[in-house]
Amino acid sequence: MTKPNKKQKTTSASPSFSSIPNASLLYKNLFKNKDEVALCYATAQPFPHGCLPTLLSPNTLETILSELKNNLKATFKESDLFKFYQTLDVGNLTPETNSELCTKMPTLIKMKECLYSEPFRAYIEDLASLPRGTLINKVDCAVNVHANGCHLLCHDDVIGTRKISFIIYLTDPEPEWTTEDGGHLELYPLASDGVNPAAIPSKNILPKFNQLAFFEVRPGKSFHSVQEVYNGERPRMSIQGWFHAREKPGNFEMASLERLKSGKKGEDTEGDFDEGFYPSGEEVGDVKEVKEVKKGENGERKKIENCLLSKSDRQYLKEYVNPTYLNMESITQIRER
Repeated sequence: MTKPNKKQKTTSASPSFSSIPNASLLYKNLFKNKDEVALCYATAQPFPHGCLPTLLSPNTLETILSELKNNLKATFKESDLFKFYQTLDVGNLTPETNSELCTKMPTLIKMKECLYSEPFRAYIEDLASLPRGTLINKVDCAVNVHANGCHLLCHDDVIGTRKISFIIYLTDPEPEWTTEDGGHLELYPLASDGVNPAAIPSKNILPKFNQLAFFEVRPGKSFHSVQEVYNGERPRMSIQGWFHAREKPGNFEMASLERLKSGKKGEDTEGDFDEGFYPSGEEVGDVKEVKEVKKGENGERKKIENCLLSKSDRQYLKEYVNPTYLNMESITQIRER
């Protein structure tokens, strides 16, 4: 009879609470309902997702919240997709990169080591029904602050090797965050076309203090957003990050960002394309390339034919957008500005 491979047995065995580095930071009963959480995750709609209502021990997150408020500065960021404040990359915050800051925030650093350790990654793999060893030792997280009016529009989170997205909520525990405060995590089903997200989310998760929300990043499927925050006195604070896999997910070309990058013009091709939107296949952030397409000789102007907006598209948009902003010259100037 063949003896079992000890190494294989160790890797496939369920992780124990005590094997996790800095396990004392975690809620003591975290592993107790693992099978129930895994079942809820697998059957959740509109796509698999889960919540751990209490991630850390009673005083741990209060300490982390205090460390963050006293030592980190958040930078305001705004684009057509989001509006929020974000700190420096906590994932790259180590004693080697910034020993002074790490000394001031010891509990945060210990929590990061705990969450990205192999035993805790194995625990997440079990909850998400992933093969053992799927998640690698790549640390990727930051602190986000959504103040009054801040939001994050619908997207699928697919970039590179991201595999599991997670959010740890640090909203002030007293009084408890309510629906009137806004800031829900909104999950979207697919629309009837089976490609794009529906207009209205089918699941809303309230950002309660010390709760961990997580889901698998799936190209063209894991559509989610952060609802606008309505409370002007209390910001929605969270630690947001990803567990990574070794390779990009399957069907990577279906990711919303990839589809935007390689977008082709629609079937409606009536009219001229001399003042079209961004040329198909070009990087949207490359101002120089847009200028060259605009100013090029006749041989280069054929790139304009591959634009994303037809004449009828622009005619429709003029009902809502000042026509000045729909021609290439204005777009180039705005981007330079």
